[in-house]
Amino acid sequence: MPEGQLTDNGTVDNLAPRQQGQEPIEVDHEVQESVARTAGHQSAAGSGASEQHAGTSAASQAQGEQIPAHVDHDEWRDDSGARRSPAAAPTGAAAAHSVSSRDGSGAPTVASGADVAPSYRAAEQAAGGEDLAQGNKVLSQKDIARRVAGAQKRLFGADGSARDVSTVLIRVRTLGTYYDALTHVRQGGFWDQRSTFDLIPEEDLQVQALKQDSYVEGEGAPLAIMFRFRPGIPPEVSFDYDDEEAFVRYENRLPSQNYVEELRMYPRTGANIPQHVNDALQDWNY
Repeated sequence: MPEGQLTDNGTVDNLAPRQQGQEPIEVDHEVQESVARTAGHQSAAGSGASEQHAGTSAASQAQGEQIPAHVDHDEWRDDSGARRSPAAAPTGAAAAHSVSSRDGSGAPTVASGADVAPSYRAAEQAAGGEDLAQGNKVLSQKDIARRVAGAQKRLFGADGSARDVSTVLIRVRTLGTYYDALTHVRQGGFWDQRSTFDLIPEEDLQVQALKQDSYVEGEGAPLAIMFRFRPGIPPEVSFDYDDEEAFVRYENRLPSQNYVEELRMYPRTGANIPQHVNDALQDWNY
């Protein structure tokens, strides 16, 4: 080593043979000690880093893991999400958007509104409203529903007589004090005839009360009534003032005396008497 140069341990060797014509270098002792300390620290830090790197490499090899040279962006995102604490997990609309994004559709899964079909008619869907019942000239849907609520409960209540069917259809023809009823039930995709008053007591059906309260002077009272009962749905009741066989046809018309009683109890003007009633009156013996 040339004279006056640093050695490996940070000291200056002034005792080595000098080159020809070269003077010894004088070095301050404090500077020499500082250089030695600095070199010692760097050597220790380097040794520690080497040992730490060697330990990490050995641990990775022992566990059979290989450090990838490249991490895909999606994998990094998913891994970050897995490490996220529960408190940081998205909720509400953010959670719905996150789910939508993961399945690839990109569409929101929370709706703030929808387009109502133009064919939908809310007025026809509303039950028990203030509008008149179908075919009736006096009573409203709400009034009819209130009057036959007992029949609905009798059929489909806790101990109902028709809990095994989806529909009970009752068609009534009524003239004067006389009326009869034809009842069918819908079960298993088929219609089956049942005894009307075994299903519903006469007082719950209220045929005569409905007829009387539907009377309009000069126009008469209903001659036919149809009840449609279904579980969970308000009853649908329809009326007809002109034909007792409006909802179902019979092999034979009723006797003439029934039409006479009808007109005595519920008078009509001549213009409002149906033709078949006039025909029946021709056979009546006064």
